[in-house]
Amino acid sequence: MKKDVFLCTIFCIALTAYPQGLLQAEENEAVQSNTVAQETTIGAETLSEMSPAKIAEVQGAMAEIRIDDLIKDGLFKNKALINQQALLLPEGRRLDIQGQYRLGYVKPLLFNCLLGFGIGNFINKDRVGGITHMVIDSLAVGTIVTAGSIYLGGGLMYVLLLPALLLGQDDKQVADTFSSIDKTMKISKIIVQTGFGVFLANKLASIISVSVHTSKYNRTLKEALTPAKAEVSIHTVPIIAPNQFGLALSINY
Repeated sequence: MKKDVFLCTIFCIALTAYPQGLLQAEENEAVQSNTVAQETTIGAETLSEMSPAKIAEVQGAMAEIRIDDLIKDGLFKNKALINQQALLLPEGRRLDIQGQYRLGYVKPLLFNCLLGFGIGNFINKDRVGGITHMVIDSLAVGTIVTAGSIYLGGGLMYVLLLPALLLGQDDKQVADTFSSIDKTMKISKIIVQTGFGVFLANKLASIISVSVHTSKYNRTLKEALTPAKAEVSIHTVPIIAPNQFGLALSINY
């Protein structure tokens, strides 16, 4: 009997607590819904209260950030996208961005003239040209150093064998050694001269390539930041009718 009374008591308490918990959950959900609705309403009111000039300013700031990212990602491949974003910017701001990202000539030309190895190309974001000139200069310098070392080694052998030559020893082996050294030194000299020629030619080529790339980059930057203007074309169309003759102008824009 006591067990039945205990179970009935627990059941009644559960029935009493369940609706209260359900009501509390529904109240919390309603409060959250009202909060979200109020935030949405406030956001809409904020946007509606913004003046057209303020909206244009926000759009311009977002477009400027987007243009910066596109230029850093690659000017040439993102030219069309940059041109679309440039429509949202005033002319003065477009000129500022152009001046900010415009490449100079002096610094890369000095590096390519004095140091070489395509350093000036890398400075002006010409990775392909920089790698090309770096590889050619590295091979040329490596060839000069190797052939020059062989040439100097031959000269050292001449110095070591000079006493035997001065003593007038008529040894066929010494003569053959001198002949071999002389031949090696002549070949090494030609290789060194060729290496210097390649190095100088590549230096001249790097000066030209960085100048061409810089000009192309600046021109592309200007075109990307200049919104395309509508082309206007005017054509005359003859009109011939009975007892009438005239011309009509067709304007396309």
